Amino acid sequence: MFTYEDCLRFLILECAEEGRRVMNRIQFNSAPVDPIRITSKFGPRDTGIAGATTSHLGIDLGANKSLSETPVFVVKEGIINGNYWNDARGWVITITHNGFLTLYQHLKTQCPLKAGAQVKAGHRIGTMGNSSKTLVIATHLHFELHVNGMPIDPEPYLLNIVKEDLRLYYGYTNNRGY
Repeated sequence: MFTYEDCLRFLILECAEEGRRVMNRIQFNSAPVDPIRITSKFGPRDTGIAGATTSHLGIDLGANKSLSETPVFVVKEGIINGNYWNDARGWVITITHNGFLTLYQHLKTQCPLKAGAQVKAGHRIGTMGNSSKTLVIATHLHFELHVNGMPIDPEPYLLNIVKEDLRLYYGYTNNRGY
């Protein structure tokens, strides 16, 4: 006979295993911004108050300094499931992909796409901004990756982008078949 603790332990291990399977399948096909310049990493970070830290659930990406505005792109084909304003996060887009979710926040303006819209990797969804009603922040993109509702560090996936050949989507070929 199994105890409650045995069942709970089994469920936790099963969830962890499923999370590992999904994480092994995650492959970004576009960068959210170009170039990728990480200005704040995932995980605990100093608040400036002695002994106090916060947990940063994503990474912050800095603006392209050679452009007046930095476009923001979808990292993998998916479906928009959130497009909203949050007083602290500003304009936010969330996209579900095959087994994971990405979040883009502090966009300059609201994305014109509605929840349920399908997007491809590389599709422009907005412009980097500093939107927030409660925070005074520099222009940047806060980018999160979630698997099974849990935030994970997106940096390893941003360092291993495999761009899809868009010619395949549109049927373009040359005389060599590509």
